[in-house]
Amino acid sequence: MMRIFPVLCMFLAGSGATADPTASDFETFRAEMAEYLLAGDRPFGAADVLTLVQAMPPAEKMQAVIYLRRLGLYTGAPIPLEQIVPLTAASPATGPVSSVEASQ
Repeated sequence: MMRIFPVLCMFLAGSGATADPTASDFETFRAEMAEYLLAGDRPFGAADVLTLVQAMPPAEKMQAVIYLRRLGLYTGAPIPLEQIVPLTAASPATGPVSSVEASQ
């Protein structure tokens, strides 16, 4: 966990003057991870990956985990989807929404 702390602080703080205010969380994350890779640091563990992506929107969390895997910064066992993007249960009053209802 100690090796993730500086990266997490750097990611959450941003780079200030060079940060693009229109960049998404994923774009900022991607730039920070590229710097991390170029610095020659070691790959992350599953707990580190989940800590890094916890503040991102769900779709960007998936992009970030895939990006880390493809970049070689996460080489561990696959992380279950439920740990990356918590699934919400359907409301008992309404039940599950069918694809026909969702498209209307």
